[in-house]
Amino acid sequence: MGQEQDSSNKEARPPRKKQAVILVHGIGEQIPMSTLTGFVDAVWCSDASLINSSRADGDTSQVPRVSNPVWAKPDKRINSFELRRITTERMDIEGNTDNNRRTDFYEFYWAHLSYGTTWAQTYGWLLKLLLRAPSRVPLDVRPAWMTIWMVIGLVGALAWWLQPQWEDWSEVKAIAWVGGAILASIQGMLITTVGDVVRYTQPDPLNIARRQEIRQTGITLLETLMGVTPEAIAKNRAKLKAAKHLALQADGKAPEFVPEWDTEYDRIIMVGHSLGTIVAYDVLGHTWARMHTALYGSEKPQPARADLEQYCRDGWIDRDTFDTKTYRAKQRAAFDELQEQGHPWLVSDFVSIAAPLTHAEFLLADSVDDAKRQMDERKLATCPPRMEWDADFLHMTQPDTHKEARVGRSDPSQSKSFADFFFSFRPFDEELKTEVEIQEEARRLAREDHARLPHHAAHFAFTRWTNIFSPSRGFLWGDLVSGPVKNQFGLARPRRLTVPERFRQPRGLLGKLLDALMLILIWSVILIPKVILAWTYALIDFVREKRAARRGEPIKSDAPQPDTPLAGVKDVQVMPEAGERLGSQGGLFPHTKYWDHGTGKYRIEEEANVPHKIKELRKALNLRFAIDEDAE
Repeated sequence: MGQEQDSSNKEARPPRKKQAVILVHGIGEQIPMSTLTGFVDAVWCSDASLINSSRADGDTSQVPRVSNPVWAKPDKRINSFELRRITTERMDIEGNTDNNRRTDFYEFYWAHLSYGTTWAQTYGWLLKLLLRAPSRVPLDVRPAWMTIWMVIGLVGALAWWLQPQWEDWSEVKAIAWVGGAILASIQGMLITTVGDVVRYTQPDPLNIARRQEIRQTGITLLETLMGVTPEAIAKNRAKLKAAKHLALQADGKAPEFVPEWDTEYDRIIMVGHSLGTIVAYDVLGHTWARMHTALYGSEKPQPARADLEQYCRDGWIDRDTFDTKTYRAKQRAAFDELQEQGHPWLVSDFVSIAAPLTHAEFLLADSVDDAKRQMDERKLATCPPRMEWDADFLHMTQPDTHKEARVGRSDPSQSKSFADFFFSFRPFDEELKTEVEIQEEARRLAREDHARLPHHAAHFAFTRWTNIFSPSRGFLWGDLVSGPVKNQFGLARPRRLTVPERFRQPRGLLGKLLDALMLILIWSVILIPKVILAWTYALIDFVREKRAARRGEPIKSDAPQPDTPLAGVKDVQVMPEAGERLGSQGGLFPHTKYWDHGTGKYRIEEEANVPHKIKELRKALNLRFAIDEDAE
């Protein structure tokens, strides 16, 4: 009796849920687990909102608890004896009994895969960046770019001025030894930091194997946690097709079949720091491209997906109707719909911290135009996803119908309503043979929410992207590496090359003459004119911003423009938070301080004592998934 009662209770009890957080570390010679341990301390161990304080500590039985304990367990899915899976207690949130998730934290460790970097590779990449025209250098990087050129010019001028006084070669040797020692230390630091950037972002023949191994390792980890294997995909697809044909033979109704995947998680959060954001961005894109057609053959309606596409179309027509918060809410609905229909994609959120993705135009591409071209070709994923013209999707099985709807829409540029643009597509079913099958297909296609497959770069229709950054001022104050990304990776209108205002540099006659002069001098060894021109550009931008501020007008780079892409990324400024004076938080180069409490002790704290940057990080992770963290 007791066993039967236990069995019935087990079936009646709702399934317990688990979520996984994958942290991708940044540049440098990282120690395994060191990044993950500090991260978990900040977002779990010291967060009083995740577990009721009256619940006894799982390690010490202390009440009230002073921290939330975690445990580091070996896990064969990580495929490394140096790494552990950090697991937690189940959440116990007061007033929310439905959310009983446990959280597993993983570190995607790739530092040991980036080796063999030479000084020649690092030097060549740095030289390439230094020789860029000032107009092609982003505004926030330009002060550092000019500072480096000034240092080079001063050192060269000083050496030329002191040359006649170097009569004693012993003095020259002493200076050479000191300079050599300084350069050697700088060289070693650049190889271990900047060298990682060169090794991963530059598709040179010597880097291909390193890039391939890093990405493949990340994809394998993500697919393993999702329970996706080629065998599972083929098995589910075969069952789906079989169920479809059986249902059509019976009464023409679509089958109720939900694919199953071998995973214990119902949600995955991908977090990247520094260069790790680019690695995570690539891993997400390649993993999604391998499974975006996993629901091929499904005929279930997709109202959330259709609503999200329509919201993007409306934003194209009237930019003011598009709101990032509303878009993220619709993303959540589309993600839930995807899960209900059995898609294996579990990544609900991507959190980029101190992301160099803000400089995508020279890290991932050769120029702004090249980056836009790659986005148009779906090589780089955008948020919202790029939409494609699909006016004939309704007419594959109905060539003689809806002719009126097609009038004047043979060219995307003539489609004023943008009604024929989607980030999904309807694959042609070559197995449709009977008249009944063709008619059933036509009826489904006539519905706006008919089943479609997202294209291979559409994962940010379902995965919300939060970007946490610290603004920079000058060379070292603030985080020069990070910055906003919403415009760089936003959704532009079709058939238009929209350059984000952050990079657009309006040039009058003076600007054009300066550009022409720079082209003449770019390969010259004369440094002084180059520095003067760079400072002239900076002065022009500075004067423009000051004039706009005096007139009470928004600064050009921040003002919403009709051609500004639709921004689906939520940019969050920390250190300092938006509205505070730069320098009130963060200090010099806070690139590694995004989850540092500053006290060295991670204990449960009152909400008022939690630093703003930690609050925003916890909000972005949204470990309490049943609660809308975007609610104001």
